Formats: sequence, C-alpha cells, structure tokens
Amino acid sequence: MTNFEFAIAGILAAFVLCMLYFAVSFRKLGQELIDKIDAVKAPAGVQLTEAVSAAPPVPAPVQMAGPAPKAMKEITLVGVPERTAAMLMAIVADELKVSIDQLTFISIKDVTEESA
Repeated sequence: MTNFEFAIAGILAAFVLCMLYFAVSFRKLGQELIDKIDAVKAPAGVQLTEAVSAAPPVPAPVQMAGPAPKAMKEITLVGVPERTAAMLMAIVADELKVSIDQLTFISIKDVTEESA
C-alpha cells in the first residue's frame, strides 16, 4: 500500500470512530431528556395521560366575506337524461372558461330532429 492509501484508510477509520462516538453521545443525551420528561410532575388538579390515538380536532371552516351563494334552483330537463345534462353544463362552463357555479341553467331541452 502506498502512503496515500494509508492516509485514506486512516481518515476513514477516524470518521467511523467519530460517528460511533456521536451516536453513543446522542443516545445518552436523548435518554437523559426522556428521563427528565418522565420525572416532571403534573400540577395539582392536572392529570398527565398517554398520547391520544384519535385524530386531531378539525378546525371550524372559515367563512368568507361576500354575498351568500345563490340557492340551487331545479333545472327543467326536456328529453335529456341527467347524466347528459351534467356533461352539457360542464362543457359549457369549460368553453366559457368560468366555474360551473357561476352559471345559471334554467332548462335543457333536446332539440334534435329525428329523420323519418
């Protein structure tokens, strides 16, 4: 082995030893912190409990300032199934580049002429 290889091997060995030292030190420090936390006494009238496994509470919805949304009105469908009407409303909203809730549909009627 050359001197360079010995130097690299020595640096790697020193690095590994440092990492082991820090791992042991941090583990001891972590255990000391856990012991201190466990030693904390609760104030009078307060009971310490284990962590609850339930989901955290959901915050209340924020109400936006502005006018209240319009009440949904019944759309009159004449010869058009609901699924087709829903697709037509979505296509119109997409073509106009507006949100579907900004549009008001009164009725949708099938006006196709069937060939005799």
